[in-house]
Amino acid sequence: MAETRSLKSSDNKMASGVSSRIRKTADGKTLASDEAPTIIVKSKESSDLSHFLNAIFWNSCGDVPSVEPNLSLANLPEYIDNELAKASSNAQEEAPSGSGIINHSDTVQFSRSGNSGTIVTDSDRVGVASQSNFSTIRATSCLYSGRWMYEVVLGSKGIMQIGWCTRSCRFSQEEGVGDTRDSYAFDGNRVRKWNNRTPLRYGTPWLTGDVVGCTIDCDRGVIGFYLNGDYMGDAFINVRLGPGLAYFPAVSLSFSESVRANFGAVPFRYPIEGYNPLQPKPETACQHSSILMSYMSRIVPLFDHASNCYHMREKQVEEEKFVGVDLPFSILKQSDKASFMLIASCVMDILAPLLRVAYHVDSDLLPFLLKCLSDDEASIQNVLQLFWALMTSISQRPSSADIPLSLDCCLLTLDKTKLASFMYVKPPGENGLKHMIPDVWLGVANPTSNENDEEEEEIHDASLLCNEDDQEARSKYLQSCAELRERVEELERVQEAILQLCLTNDDGDAQDPRTTRYFFLIKLRTYLRENTQTSTRNFLCYEAPLPVSLCFFHRLIAVLRFSWDRHHANFPDYSVSATDAFVPCLKFHDASIYYFDIMRLGGLLSHLRKKFRGDALVQREISESSDTLLLTEEDRVEHNRKPYSDDPTTSAAMASCEEASSAHSLVEILDGVILLFNTAAYKQLSKMSALRHQAEEFATALMETQKKLNDCPPDLPEVKAELEQAKQVFKAKATEQARHMAWLVAVTYSEKKQRDVLWMLNAVLRTLFKASGSNYNNKYFEFVPDFYVEACINAYNSLRGYFHPTCPCSKMQGFSATREQCAKFLCLHFSDERIINAESKDSLIQSMACFVCYKMSMKALENIDLTYQNRFIRSLLVPYENRSWAQTNWILVRIWKLRIKDILNEDPVLTAKLMDTLLSQCNWAFSEFIGMVQELQSIAQRLADTFIDSRELKLCATCFDITVGLLRVIEMIVCLIPDIFVDWRRPDAELLLSRLYQSLAQILNRATSRTSTFEMAVYAAMPVVGILVQLLVKMKGKSLECATSALLVESGFQLTSLEFLLGQQQPGMAVAADDSSSAVKARKGPFSLMNYKEINPEELQQIHDLIEYIRSQQRNQCHASVIDDDDLCEICYAKQRDVSFQPCGHQSCRGCIQHYLMNKNECFFCKAQVESVKDL
Repeated sequence: MAETRSLKSSDNKMASGVSSRIRKTADGKTLASDEAPTIIVKSKESSDLSHFLNAIFWNSCGDVPSVEPNLSLANLPEYIDNELAKASSNAQEEAPSGSGIINHSDTVQFSRSGNSGTIVTDSDRVGVASQSNFSTIRATSCLYSGRWMYEVVLGSKGIMQIGWCTRSCRFSQEEGVGDTRDSYAFDGNRVRKWNNRTPLRYGTPWLTGDVVGCTIDCDRGVIGFYLNGDYMGDAFINVRLGPGLAYFPAVSLSFSESVRANFGAVPFRYPIEGYNPLQPKPETACQHSSILMSYMSRIVPLFDHASNCYHMREKQVEEEKFVGVDLPFSILKQSDKASFMLIASCVMDILAPLLRVAYHVDSDLLPFLLKCLSDDEASIQNVLQLFWALMTSISQRPSSADIPLSLDCCLLTLDKTKLASFMYVKPPGENGLKHMIPDVWLGVANPTSNENDEEEEEIHDASLLCNEDDQEARSKYLQSCAELRERVEELERVQEAILQLCLTNDDGDAQDPRTTRYFFLIKLRTYLRENTQTSTRNFLCYEAPLPVSLCFFHRLIAVLRFSWDRHHANFPDYSVSATDAFVPCLKFHDASIYYFDIMRLGGLLSHLRKKFRGDALVQREISESSDTLLLTEEDRVEHNRKPYSDDPTTSAAMASCEEASSAHSLVEILDGVILLFNTAAYKQLSKMSALRHQAEEFATALMETQKKLNDCPPDLPEVKAELEQAKQVFKAKATEQARHMAWLVAVTYSEKKQRDVLWMLNAVLRTLFKASGSNYNNKYFEFVPDFYVEACINAYNSLRGYFHPTCPCSKMQGFSATREQCAKFLCLHFSDERIINAESKDSLIQSMACFVCYKMSMKALENIDLTYQNRFIRSLLVPYENRSWAQTNWILVRIWKLRIKDILNEDPVLTAKLMDTLLSQCNWAFSEFIGMVQELQSIAQRLADTFIDSRELKLCATCFDITVGLLRVIEMIVCLIPDIFVDWRRPDAELLLSRLYQSLAQILNRATSRTSTFEMAVYAAMPVVGILVQLLVKMKGKSLECATSALLVESGFQLTSLEFLLGQQQPGMAVAADDSSSAVKARKGPFSLMNYKEINPEELQQIHDLIEYIRSQQRNQCHASVIDDDDLCEICYAKQRDVSFQPCGHQSCRGCIQHYLMNKNECFFCKAQVESVKDL
């Protein structure tokens, strides 16, 4: 590539002069005598040139004339025109109308009208992607007679219905092609053919990148489909034909699926004999293109010899055979290169406009380039050099003024040669997998493994090797996987080498300093923008298939690490290695990297600029970069070619701007890799994990069926036959899934791919920690894009769950340290005030709730510094008003109970607010839960058939989970710090104890007074009993007296609700439900906690002691005087009035007014401000 660019300048100058002289010569007949051509050729050179012209043009004719023409540069254009005219007279153009097809124009594409759903189309309207539930689009041409076909290249492999429809068909987001009477479709995802909503088994499954050929014979009424050129049989026969029936090509796509159709704009990948394309082939232009390319095929070897005349002798024989005549090679020299460029210029003047048509590029140019590459790999450089030089404008202008032919060719074939798609490794079909994986091992799904326990994975895997046959199958299977991985890795190395060329950063020159990496960054950022969903765009315009993005991600990681280390080797004093790579915080707010509409952790970028308007550093950077916000992608990259002092790969000490530009480009690629993983690669890993779970289900079903078959008695042959049939079905599906798993094991579930994700995760963590600041108070942390936090969480989840158990993360070197870094990050930023983005805050809370559920991650949390633990615990105990407290409950009951005790003892104000929030939320959640349960029971008891919305069930279950979680947190606090409630020297102790008893009494009374309700809420009552046991059985002395007196004055408490727990039921209390409850079937008779294995004898004895203690205290209280009704508190009507409000003078009990004043500082009755509370 470097050599090609070095020759470009001289060749451009040569081509400029050559083209100018040729044009004057070609028009010589109209020139005056003083304007004659200035080319002066000696006699010997003229004779040699005549030999070359005759070898190229005269001998290339199909019918060789008897008289050799006298060709020269002067009459060469006229000769070429005559030859093309002869070809035109013999060519027959295909008529687009009057032959069974109705076209509005010569170009066939998808229609703009008559579609359903939301569909995004490419600029040429042949590539479509669905953005709604089920979208349908049809073409602009229809057929009524003859035999026709079109091809569809699959961009994804999901649910799609591809086929034909008539104009009368009406579609919706539930019905597509094949769901109406006159529409016919094939769906390779479900392996069905569709017509009039009737699916029938047909065809073979398709994969991403497959080519589906759709044919229709309007004369016989037959529709068929091809998959990669293989005919799948007649799909539909006796298709309705006649007046008013004309069939349009049509496709229906489910959400996020995409295809690209070929109606004949380019040659078919798999043409079918006897079937015509909808878009007619340009016969005359094809004849011209073929003739001109044949001329070029004879010019190129001569040009190649002239460019490499020093080793011409060694290739003389091969070139004579290629050209086909005896040429005077002995006279070839370097100066003849200009003569061949003169000849090629005459051909390219006519050929260049033709190559702007995609059909000619596919049919003529690409085969020509492939032939040159197969004959001599070195000659392809001269071919491209010749094309580049001849298609360059005469004067020196910016490249955007006149686009070279090479760029035109790339744009025309862009959809076939997109770099990301070129990095894709397409999986083989079913037949290919059978050939590669002849022997399968069903244990690869590992149905007995538990991915949540990383320490037991080896035990479960070893348990599958129960006999020698299983060991042999496993050995053969893994050997096939290893061989397949070697083949795939060889292809991946080639792809990485190609991608490495795109990152070349030293091929610029003085005239054009832009390098290949410069253009790659432009394309990469455009690709990311088109595949990223932002706050202002809820759909993706050109979403790339997820498998393609995952492969592109891994190739980009490999090339980036290599380039980064090479840069570090060149500048070791001013850079870090790829192992320590990160993105500096400065990049996030100086506009050096374009983030389009991506949200930041602190909110919108416009909001952050207003917030930091007075900051001098940000103001300077915003003023410098404000103009770049409106630049094109190319201008933006050019603007960023400057050094940055805080780059991990460079420093201000570097004097070379090119070196700094190289460092910035690597940082920008790293940022793009992180964005690519979060938007696409992670989703594909999740989908592949679902395939593994599906394989587990089939393997488990096969094992259970085999077990039933072994237990089946011999006197039941019908049952045994059905089990045998089911076994064969499950075995076939399990075998198919095992082969697909083999592909994943070879391509995705490998240590190399796992290390790629781990390296990116470490880079994200370093970036976030450095952006947060040494003291975790850097205000510029708010400028970090939100996808960094998402990528950190998703990468950890991928390593922990999506590669396991085939490639367990516990065996990966360095993962334990990374896990501790993740734990540290979550602890520090769990409730970071700098994070304003609601989605990022929820992601952090949910991640921490998931993080504390597993043993290994809990160890990581316990290993981090004590300072970080205390900071995290304090953020957890902050009152719940402004965050997701449902998730917080699950975290609190799992971690650092002793830390919680110390913090609550040190801060009584925090303790009071926390308990007030817990009790209020517990009352609300339980009330909602009981109300929903009663409503669902009333619906279920109706005689008529009723439908219960699944959302109501989810809401009911959510309220139940929240109630149990809150009760467990309260139980934990009561057990750890009972003084919060029973030490009445604390100002809020009596109030909190009273409210606690109110909540517990409400739960017990509701659960034991309605039929069957308690049976559903038993787990909610267990923490209630634990709280009462802690306060009334385990307390001693003064604390016990305080707890007992508060319970006895609680009007809502009933001892019968506790007696119910041990089966001592009273009239009107809950009884066992009917036989429809599976839980009750296991426990006949009255409800009792003694029937639950979860409760041990010691705990049952504590419940007995609790009931006896309360019963004795109630008997001792019988002689107490009754409170006069006039002295009762008018708020609760349970206690005596003992305080008055100042200055209004209204009265109530102390507990009520203290509870009320916690939220509002005003009188409950007159709403006047309360200055103080005075005892009566």
